[in-house]
Amino acid sequence: MRSWCERLRIKIIQGTVLVAVVLPVSLIRLAASELKKETIEEFDRYVTVAEERLSRRYDVEHFLWSDELPQRRRESLLGSDILTEGARNKGTTEVKSCLIHDWWGAVFVPAATLAKAIAVVQDYARHDIIYRPEVAAARILSRQDNDFKVYLRIVKAKSLYPPC
Repeated sequence: MRSWCERLRIKIIQGTVLVAVVLPVSLIRLAASELKKETIEEFDRYVTVAEERLSRRYDVEHFLWSDELPQRRRESLLGSDILTEGARNKGTTEVKSCLIHDWWGAVFVPAATLAKAIAVVQDYARHDIIYRPEVAAARILSRQDNDFKVYLRIVKAKSLYPPC
């Protein structure tokens, strides 16, 4: 018997509605330790540029990132492919004392609605359950409307040797 979390992951992957949720990086602030002032300033500058880039999308014919893709890649979405691409600098930008990961992504999710997708994404208090094992701990530090300050402890482990 699969857990509800595994069933949810399967349902999300097997969805019927093309959902592309682009969250401005300013909606999510992660704090695992105290950041240096210059790091915060560089991050804020990056956010400003990223939000300007996103706001230009509202005034064009291709609102969704996937609409700009070649026909063949758009069709692969309907075949259950998950598409990702670095938004800038192949997805990773270095700033003082940290890295910023900025990616575009698209997935076709049958029977999904935008409201359901946002509900899962904003359920930070349960991200350690939903996104286990990558998220080891999660909690909301504060929330004002759609602006969240959250704590997430991300775990990434790599082995030098493949499993037996």
